[in-house]
Amino acid sequence: MFWHLSVKKALLILLIFAIIGSTVIYYIAGNKQSDLYTTAAVRRGRVVQTVSETGTVKAAEEINLSFLNTGKIRKIYFDIGAQVNEGDLLAELDYSSLTIKKQESQANLDVARENLLKLQSGATAEEIAVARASVSQAEAAYESAKKELDKTEEKAAENISQAEKTLNDLNSSSADTVTTYEQAVAAAETSLNNAKTTYESSVDNAKNLLITTISDKLIVDNTALDTIDRTINDEDGKDLISGEEPIYLINTKRYYKNAEEYLENAKSSLAAAEENNANDNVLTAADEALSALRETFSSLESCYQALEKSIISSDFSQADLDALKANISVQQTNIAAAISSTQTAWQNFKDAILAYENNVAAAEESLRTAQIAYDNAVINAKNALASAKILGDQQITAA
Repeated sequence: MFWHLSVKKALLILLIFAIIGSTVIYYIAGNKQSDLYTTAAVRRGRVVQTVSETGTVKAAEEINLSFLNTGKIRKIYFDIGAQVNEGDLLAELDYSSLTIKKQESQANLDVARENLLKLQSGATAEEIAVARASVSQAEAAYESAKKELDKTEEKAAENISQAEKTLNDLNSSSADTVTTYEQAVAAAETSLNNAKTTYESSVDNAKNLLITTISDKLIVDNTALDTIDRTINDEDGKDLISGEEPIYLINTKRYYKNAEEYLENAKSSLAAAEENNANDNVLTAADEALSALRETFSSLESCYQALEKSIISSDFSQADLDALKANISVQQTNIAAAISSTQTAWQNFKDAILAYENNVAAAEESLRTAQIAYDNAVINAKNALASAKILGDQQITAA
């Protein structure tokens, strides 16, 4: 029974504390800055309440301590929290390196004092003798250096003078200072002029011969065409010529007509070439003359074959036919010779032009090579002069 009543009391006490805790929390959350009052009915029992707070405890005054120099702390004389008085030594740095420096400085001071004493007491006879010997050696070295300087200056001046002379000789047009490079250029120019003169003369001769040949052979061609015309229009045989095979007469007339046109063109081209004997004009005249001669030769061949296939009669005897054939045969020979002569003259002219172009081109290339060599020689002479001046200055400065 007693135990049962104790449990009730305990529950009642817990309920009281719960009410008190809720009230405290409500007032803290609702108004933190207002005062908190807690009331409760007095009852017998144990009351427990815990208050906790976090924060940092700081001293009212702080002093930062530091050394004038950086280093490793050798010793600390007080523990944390200990009481110190004004003037107390709190800690000290490791000053062993300063001790070493002090010892070194003292040693240097001692050496300096010893040297001062030696200077104050004066040099010994041996030291004086050594010093005099050093002076003599220095004087001899100085005189040698002066002579070497004079030689260096003379050599530098000579090198510069020679470089200037080389450059001046290359730039001078005087006959007394002609260099091998200038001689090579002059020789190449002479060779070029000679090549032009020589091969221009060959071209002109071949050109004139070709023009003369064309003129002569066009006359031959005209004679051959006249012979063909008289033959196929012979009064006694014009209806009997090529009577067995008319195609030869047809071909003869066709070639004849073409040959006449070619002959007129060749004459016009020849006149243009005689007025303006440019190479192209002369070659055009030669080409058209050969075309006319070849077409005439074709007409002569067809005409001779037409005579071979002709029919004789009382008015057109075998003797008459043979005479016509003989005339055509002669013209064939003449035209063949004319074609050969014209072709030869045409080829000689072409060869002369080619020889001129090749030889002049070779002479121009030789001149270009000689000119490049001369230009390079001038550049090298300028560089040599500049190098001689720089090297001379350097050698003189070193001497």
